[in-house]
Amino acid sequence: FYPDEDSMIEDYNNKKIFGISSVSPGKLGDIKSSRSANVVSTSLPRYFAVFFNQQKSKAIADKDVRKALSMAINRQDMVNKVFGGQGKEIFSPIPPGNFGATDDLKKYEFDSAKAEKTLDDAGWKKGEDGFRAKNGQALELTLVTTDWPQLVDTANILKSEWEAIGAKVTVDSESVGDINQNFIRPREYEAFLFGQSWPTAEPDLYSFWQSSQTKDPGLNLALYSNPDADKILASLREESDPGKRLDLYKKFQQTVAEDIPAIFLYSPNFLYVVNKKVQGINISSLVSSEERFQDVANWYMKTKRIRK
Repeated sequence: FYPDEDSMIEDYNNKKIFGISSVSPGKLGDIKSSRSANVVSTSLPRYFAVFFNQQKSKAIADKDVRKALSMAINRQDMVNKVFGGQGKEIFSPIPPGNFGATDDLKKYEFDSAKAEKTLDDAGWKKGEDGFRAKNGQALELTLVTTDWPQLVDTANILKSEWEAIGAKVTVDSESVGDINQNFIRPREYEAFLFGQSWPTAEPDLYSFWQSSQTKDPGLNLALYSNPDADKILASLREESDPGKRLDLYKKFQQTVAEDIPAIFLYSPNFLYVVNKKVQGINISSLVSSEERFQDVANWYMKTKRIRK
C-alpha cells in the first residue's frame, strides 16, 4: 500500500506493482494512460446526502424549501463532474442494487423552474440581491462538510445550484476530527453533507433513522423523528421473512421521501487499480472494500500449457 495515489501511479507506470489498490476518480486519467494497469469499477453499500437539522433553521424547517432544494440539484451532472460518471444518482437511503432498494417512491428530481415556482408559491420572494426571504426570514443556510476533495466539490456545486434559485449558501469545510467533535456530536449544523455506509449485505436503517438515535452517539444525522417510520424500523428488527422485509423497506423509503429530512445525492462506485499481469480477479460487487481480496487464492500471473 502507498502513502498517496501519486506514488502508487508512478510505480504502476514503472511496472513495479502487481497487486490491487483503490483509487479516487480524480486519478482515473493518470491510471488509464498507463499501459500496465486496468481500472475495475464496482459498488459498495454507501451513499452521500445532505442531512438537515430543522431545529437550527426556520427556513430549512419549511418542507417546501427542502423540496425546492432537492429539485434544484442535477444529480447526474454532479456524478459526472465529481466522479467522472463513476456512480449512481439516488433518492433514498438504500442505493440501487442493495437489498431493499425500491424505485417506487416520490422523487424531487432536477427541475430548476419547478423549484423556483415552489418557493414563489410558498411565499419565499426574491429581493433585489437575488436572494429570497419570507416574513423577514432570509432563505440562507450554512452547508458543513469535510475537507475531502470530492465532498468540497459537491458542496460548491450545491452552493451554485441553490443560489441559482435564490437560497444564499455558505460552505464550511473542516477536517474529519473537527467535524466529529464540533459538529456531529453536538449536532451543530443546519445542513450537513456527509456519507453513511454499512458493512453488511443488508442495511441497518435503525441506527441511522430511528428517533432514539438523534443524539450522540446515535447516527441519526437528520434528527429524523416520525412515529410511522419508527414502527417500520422496529418491525424490520423482528420480521425474518424476506418478502415482508422488502415491503417494510419500501414503506420506510416512501415515508422518508415524503418527509424530506435529507436530500440524497449519489452512491459513488469503488474503483480498483489492477496490474494487467494479474489474472483471475473476479469482482462483481462488494460489501466492504476489504472484500476485494476474497478471491486472492485464484489470482495468477503466469500460465503454461499442460497435456490433458
